[in-house]
Amino acid sequence: ENNLELAEGGENSQIVQDAYDDMVALLSSVQNTLSEALVEADNILGIDNTYVNDSFQNDLSNMEPSKKATAESDYRSARIAKNNADVSINAVSLGSSHDLIDKAADDAEDALVSIKNMLFSVSAMLDKTTAVGNITETSLGTMKADIQTARSGVSVDYASLINQKQAVVSAGSSYNSYKIAYDKVAADLINTKSKATADIAAYEALVHQAEANFNDADNPPREVDVASYRASLSSAYASLSQAVANRNKSRIIAPLDGLIGKINGKVGEFVSSQDTVVKLVSPHFEIKVDIPETDIIKLTLDDEAIIKLDAYGDEVEFLGKVTEIEKGETIIQDVVYYTVTVSMEENDEYEVLNGMTADVMFYTEEKEDVLYISQRSVRTNDEGDKFVRVLEGREVKDVIVKTGLRGDGGVVEILEGLSEGQEVVVSVLE
Repeated sequence: ENNLELAEGGENSQIVQDAYDDMVALLSSVQNTLSEALVEADNILGIDNTYVNDSFQNDLSNMEPSKKATAESDYRSARIAKNNADVSINAVSLGSSHDLIDKAADDAEDALVSIKNMLFSVSAMLDKTTAVGNITETSLGTMKADIQTARSGVSVDYASLINQKQAVVSAGSSYNSYKIAYDKVAADLINTKSKATADIAAYEALVHQAEANFNDADNPPREVDVASYRASLSSAYASLSQAVANRNKSRIIAPLDGLIGKINGKVGEFVSSQDTVVKLVSPHFEIKVDIPETDIIKLTLDDEAIIKLDAYGDEVEFLGKVTEIEKGETIIQDVVYYTVTVSMEENDEYEVLNGMTADVMFYTEEKEDVLYISQRSVRTNDEGDKFVRVLEGREVKDVIVKTGLRGDGGVVEILEGLSEGQEVVVSVLE
């Protein structure tokens, strides 16, 4: 009932307001993360603080100079996105309108994505930098570590922001859920009261019957008779205890529910308490998948998955659903992964055994018949617009484009600006 009162009022309910208050607090943390990440990148690139890298700026990206140009371009784009987010976040506080907070959250999400892309470009630039001139192995390692730390912070805040936006949406629909639960509890209470009334009447009848039997007993029982009955009762209890003990010796009780996967013992064999006689397996199979940090943000709970088992080949597919995404990271060969649990749907046609090898493909969004190019071809100008260099004859022209989905293999969807058959410049060799 308390939850129902908190959720009553829909968009203006206490639960929704609490969710927006949490969003305002989170936006302040995100703003700090954006600023810190931009400063870490500028300490290397020297775009805003032009003096900080005077001693080594000419040695950056000495193996592939284009990586430095890309990082600088992405930095300017990230700075624009961060400034836009600052304006929106600074305009909100506890009690601000929900529309204003929603806009600040959207701008913060855009800024996190832009900052993340920029940090990736800076990391790629450092990978193409060797210890020459004023850059030592130690200083280069420190730069890489600082950028990696910034990337981790941005990824954590991005995941927190997405979760909080979902929490705001969920809070808006809480009233109906609590109303249904309240009605069910109220109905159960009525049924419980009715049953209690019936039970009281039945026990009252038993009391009346006992009183009648007591009144019918004119003479008190003799002690010798009572002693005989007591002895018979004790004997019956002893027999019952022995029967229960004998029955329990003939039964093996599993500590949990499951299916018998293997029986090691045979009838007539002697086993000890250390021997494994029966192995149980869960009837509901789950698959643990390690997802790299570059892809984990694409997954959400209840995302569908297609599972193929090596035992049945590529022709047989099983359906699955994401049931858990661990917040803690797993480091595998210096790469950050996150463990995702996929629950397999039951399939009576094929038998699945514990320990089988599986390939899992996740479907977060899918489009057909789209125009796409390499992500490396897409650049961002100082105004924040994305553009692609197109070769027309012997002339290279910049064409403003609008991008869509990003796919496997480093490709990105083009929504506007290009047409099929145009020649796109990926890089220019100098």
